[in-house]
Amino acid sequence: MSTAVTFTAPFMPQFAVPVGVSVGVALGVSVPLLALALNELKLAVRDLRELRCADGCVVKVDGVVETGTGERIGVRLQTGKPVELVLADPKSDAARACVDKVKQAYARLKVLDEVKKKGYKKVKEEVLPDGSIRVVVQRWQ
Repeated sequence: MSTAVTFTAPFMPQFAVPVGVSVGVALGVSVPLLALALNELKLAVRDLRELRCADGCVVKVDGVVETGTGERIGVRLQTGKPVELVLADPKSDAARACVDKVKQAYARLKVLDEVKKKGYKKVKEEVLPDGSIRVVVQRWQ
């Protein structure tokens, strides 16, 4: 007998947007899963320690993601704190869209990781017209 469970995004990690340029992750984020999400999106993290913002300020970061459109997003890792994604230009729609894609890719990987731990196997995955992702998993009992 199998048990099937369907997950439909938007199951997204919650990102808080504080005043300034940081987009902080409110959930505890698995850095390896975040790296996989970035890799899936073909976004590489460059080993840069500073991010120059649109207003000229310089922010300390642990790496910088450069998108295909030239947007720069800093990644800040702090022990005991959520991962922060720092936008070089917080008014950029393209940068915010990129962060949304990273959140969705991360959420998808997190769901798949958690259901695998519980003994489920992915059966089907599809992107719906609204951009959300539907994942069907099952477990034999």
